[in-house]
Amino acid sequence: MNTAHIEISDREEAGCVFLISKEEASKLGIPEFAGEEGESYVSLKTPIPKIYAGMGEEKSLSLEGVRRGVSSGIDRALSMKLKTLSIGFQNACLGEVAMVGAIADASVLATYVFSKYKPPKNVIERISIKARDKHQPVLKRAILTSENANFLKEWISESPTIMNTAEMEKLCREVCEKAGLKVTVFGEEKLREMGMEMILAVGRGASSGPRMILAEYNGGASGKKKIALVGKGITFDSGGMNLKPTGHIETMKIDKAGALTVLAAMKTAAELKLNVNIIGIMPFCENMIGPNSYKPGDILRSYSGKTVEITNTDAEGRLILGDALAYAVEQKPDCIIDLATLTGACVAALGEFTAGLFSSDKELVKKLYESGEITGERVWHLPLHKDYSKEMEGNISDLKNALTGRVPGAVMGAAFLQNFVGKTPWAHLDIAGTAWWDKKRYYVPQGPTGWGVRLLADFLEKM
Repeated sequence: MNTAHIEISDREEAGCVFLISKEEASKLGIPEFAGEEGESYVSLKTPIPKIYAGMGEEKSLSLEGVRRGVSSGIDRALSMKLKTLSIGFQNACLGEVAMVGAIADASVLATYVFSKYKPPKNVIERISIKARDKHQPVLKRAILTSENANFLKEWISESPTIMNTAEMEKLCREVCEKAGLKVTVFGEEKLREMGMEMILAVGRGASSGPRMILAEYNGGASGKKKIALVGKGITFDSGGMNLKPTGHIETMKIDKAGALTVLAAMKTAAELKLNVNIIGIMPFCENMIGPNSYKPGDILRSYSGKTVEITNTDAEGRLILGDALAYAVEQKPDCIIDLATLTGACVAALGEFTAGLFSSDKELVKKLYESGEITGERVWHLPLHKDYSKEMEGNISDLKNALTGRVPGAVMGAAFLQNFVGKTPWAHLDIAGTAWWDKKRYYVPQGPTGWGVRLLADFLEKM
């Protein structure tokens, strides 16, 4: 994996980034530089180039502003073909510990490049953060968490023909065994025996059969809260019989982001030795057209016993999640969080910067929102009233998997999922917009963003 080595050091590097607020910038007397968030300016008055990177106004300064300042400095350094870089700051109104963590986050994330098929033109090999050595623990935590977000990008960037369900099983086994997680794989035969008809149906058209993979981390004492993380793992989504058109199908290797975010988050929890118990449930299927593909009009009996009429084969993610959520409930967790690139409607509603959060549990909403603000992986609470659930009721089955016409698609997707969680506290994160960006912004590359790993790590650490 291609990213810079990050350390705390006073070493003199080829260039220096200096993070600066608007108020500090005004004292420099540089007309071309105001210190706005994401703004940068290069001074060549010293032997070593100094790159001023803006963080915005002090009164509204945030950790995200720090990360974006670091990113602008790194972008400028890359344009100058600098190989090594130091990053310093004076304004520590957020606290030196928080500053070091945010700088390390952005340094790891902004220097990542997926380089398997095309080597990058320029890379930064080392970044030295000018801070006191006592902040090594927060540095190590930030590096570990952000590197796992980069692993998530790496896994998704690979060719979807390679990253089929068999490869997902291999990857999960390797990651879990290395991290010390217990891993269990339910193959096609076991899923059929269990009655996971919705997972089986979605995977019927592909040459590589469906799996449901469990990862378990028991870092908490007996009686400590148990969290279930469930992720949508469609290795490639053609849409099935309701085939996706050109303009939508090209990026559908992203549809496994929910499940792989769960994998990366559990890897992070184990490596940080968090004091919590977690079960990760990752159903993997490939939604393809074939002689055995499921069809509109099919009626499936879910693992929960509820029957579902298929009205759209491109609303497949909620089907595999429905079976996985029902299984998660049986494990008796204190709460369930699912992540899924579920609906284009959520992208239309919130864009690429914010994930849709659906939950009727106020405590879960509050904690996820706070973790989102801290990490910059923001969420926004959307409605999930009983009226929406009634709309998902079927005429010849308990439920139908999709509606047509002018409907709030993101809400309806969440309303469908709600049928499978019973009374267990639950939150659904629709990450369709946040998991993939069409262009580079700040410290996030074009393509897979790695979104959710840092959010979940912060959330789990506080449980």
